[in-house]
Parts: sequence; C-alpha cells; structure tokens
Amino acid sequence: MEKRFVFGKDSHKRQRITVPLKGEVCEQYVRCGKDNCRCATGILHGPYYYRVYRENGTVHKVYVRRRDLSSVRASVAEYHRLELLLKEMRSKRVNLTRSIRSSLRSVALLIKSCEQLDLIH
Repeated sequence: MEKRFVFGKDSHKRQRITVPLKGEVCEQYVRCGKDNCRCATGILHGPYYYRVYRENGTVHKVYVRRRDLSSVRASVAEYHRLELLLKEMRSKRVNLTRSIRSSLRSVALLIKSCEQLDLIH
C-alpha cells in the first residue's frame, strides 16, 4: 500500500494521505500442484488477495498482503470516487461549452440582424 507523508508549516506534524489506486481487489483460491495436498481434492488454498488493473491494454495483478487489504480497498474506492467525480465534471464542462456556443450563435445572429436593420454603423 502506498502512503505518502506530507509536511506542513509545522515539521513535527505529519499527515498520512492515501494514494488512489486503479483497479479492483480480487480474492483468489489456488491449487499448489502437490499430489498429496488437500488442494488436490478440491479444498484450495486461500483466499489470496490481488489488485487487478489494466494499463496500456495489459492486465496487471499485484499481490496484496492481508494486513494491507483494508487500506488497498480504501485506495481503490477513492480512485473510483475520483473517477466518478471527474466524469461528472467532464459532463458539466461539455454542457457548459454547448451553452456558451449556443449563446455565441444567438449573439452573432443578433448582431447580423442589427447590421441588416442598419442599427450598427
């Protein structure tokens, strides 16, 4: 789990910031391959936890220690929260751009009408 320390004006005070992590946390059970092991009869080892994410078209799988599981899940949830916020902001930007373009077209038509009526010299 990645944690970063931030130093403020007071160098003796440190604040931990969770770094957003892309992907999902997945649980996996595995077979070790030994003939006399319990997993050979179907009782698999695990669960083991991995953070799975896609980058540049490639799927990556990173092992997550049990002790880090809750913080990695929180980091993944934070990434998803930020992604939704970014998507919402993009949508608002698109709507605002459309509104501005529409207003500019209206102003241009108004100016053209005024010029035709010889109100603007």
